[in-house]
Amino acid sequence: MKKINHTKILGFPSELSQVILNLLANSQDALLSNNIKKPYINIIIEENRKHIYLSIEDNAGGIKEEIIDKIFDIYFTTKPKKRGNRTRTLYVKTNY
Repeated sequence: MKKINHTKILGFPSELSQVILNLLANSQDALLSNNIKKPYINIIIEENRKHIYLSIEDNAGGIKEEIIDKIFDIYFTTKPKKRGNRTRTLYVKTNY
């Protein structure tokens, strides 16, 4: 694991945290519902002079092709009505 420098990120910290938590919760739900034998979730953070890249990946099988175009719609969810988190996508810029 490589330690990255402390970098100032412009944006809304609580919204970014909520997006990350929702992605992790979605990964966990998919891993459990697909009965993955050796589940994993990788969080990868990379940076260059102008940007920070955050990737979250798992081995749950990916997003189904028939819903891929809807995942950024504000009210779209695959969860039962009372479980869905309706979070907007947040774009974050780094400050250099």
